[in-house]
Amino acid sequence: MEEKRMGEIALAVLKHKLSRDGIRIGSDIKRDIGNLSKATGVPQADLKVFARILVQEAIDKAFC
Repeated sequence: MEEKRMGEIALAVLKHKLSRDGIRIGSDIKRDIGNLSKATGVPQADLKVFARILVQEAIDKAFC
């Protein structure tokens, strides 16, 4: 399986999980992003942009 297709599947699974389980935003979010960055090697700035996009999509879907 190509890496692009695996990314598409992972994104679909993540979006489904967020819509089912909800989004937790609290005072620990910055620390959680920092920990996730360290664990995955993905820069914090990229994780913040990615999270913002996913949260906005979830909000838009909830109100449409």
